[in-house]
Amino acid sequence: MKLLKVLKENKRAIGWSISDLKGINPLICMHHIYLEENAKPVRQPQRRLNPLMQDVVRNEVLKLLDAGIIYPISDSSWVSPTQVVPKKSGITVMKNDEGELIPTRLTTGWRVCIDFRKLNAVTKKDHFPLPFLDQVLERVAGHDYYCFLDGYSGYFQIAIALEDQEKTTFTCPFGTYAYRRMPFGLCNAPATFQRCIEKDLVLNWEKCHFMATSGVVLGHIISKEGIQVDPAKIELISKLPSPTTVKEDAEFIWTKACQEAFKRLKSLLTTAPIVKGRMENHIWLYYASKTLNEAQKNYTTTEKELLAVVFALDKFRNYLLGTSIWKKLPWFANIVNYLATGELPSEWNMETKKYFLSRAKHYAWDDPYLYKFCPNQIMRRCVPEDEQQDILRMCHEGACGGHFCLKEDFNKNSTEWILLAN
Repeated sequence: MKLLKVLKENKRAIGWSISDLKGINPLICMHHIYLEENAKPVRQPQRRLNPLMQDVVRNEVLKLLDAGIIYPISDSSWVSPTQVVPKKSGITVMKNDEGELIPTRLTTGWRVCIDFRKLNAVTKKDHFPLPFLDQVLERVAGHDYYCFLDGYSGYFQIAIALEDQEKTTFTCPFGTYAYRRMPFGLCNAPATFQRCIEKDLVLNWEKCHFMATSGVVLGHIISKEGIQVDPAKIELISKLPSPTTVKEDAEFIWTKACQEAFKRLKSLLTTAPIVKGRMENHIWLYYASKTLNEAQKNYTTTEKELLAVVFALDKFRNYLLGTSIWKKLPWFANIVNYLATGELPSEWNMETKKYFLSRAKHYAWDDPYLYKFCPNQIMRRCVPEDEQQDILRMCHEGACGGHFCLKEDFNKNSTEWILLAN
């Protein structure tokens, strides 16, 4: 009921057709096209279109004229050509005339685009910050319910400055026209749209979804469980047929083991990886992977492991900056570091360094063991906690061992070992 109340109170924010686009107030947001110095205007000729594409362009021009988004113009110094491209609708696998399965891109419609590349080349770039896609996904994932709001032709709701409208002139078989509202294809259009994304945009009711438990965002499915790959994106891989002979006279060996490996490879590529930490009290927050280039493939195993560390530190740098990482170290860690490198922590004061050196002189480091000089002129090896139980078990259960009293056990072990404890 609360949702219905909110929708009724804001029904003017919902558009049902392109004529309902009142546009954002130009005093709040307006698109400008600033050119580089000494930029020379370019008038490009129209491109040839087949009859089907001409009908698509005619319908688009009439629709935009009726909505007041474009207007006829004949004296512009900038003219860009029109191009018709198929709308993206995914890729599937279909059989050709010879019965072979081949990847095929489905076409559900056509989109009229303006080739503004000449204009964009001499346009001063707007460096307004755009959000990082991975951070957007992280921020929106993991919630119980979602509301997806889609702007009705969002770009067409932003006005173009009057002095810059003639720069958007395009030519087609039915005349030359210029835009009053911001079209797709301008290099600074995303930055302008990001500026006014919360400024009274009219929504497309047919594409809005409320109180959904999951949905597709930037090619990924988000839900309470987290982020998953959209199954439509991996459908092509799952339907990919087994390799066949390229030429009839060429021998192609395909064994049962090859088929099993091929199926396993498709499964690994289409199944979401399950990452489980070794520590029960910790959870994994992020999964990242990287494809090696030709030079990196020649690295040794050690170099590849170091490359993974560098890649992780670089990718998650923004998470590490401004945070502290605490790890409980044994009391003898600084002694070992000093004996191995001869360096002391820079944050120590003189009193701490003096006390530490008075203790460190009683120890010796023989990689990988730490020894202590005892008063009786005996060097004893220091044993960490994870080895102590094995030593005690050997003294009790070994061939030369036995069950002695506590004092005798201590005297027997202390002549050879020093048990280290945190």
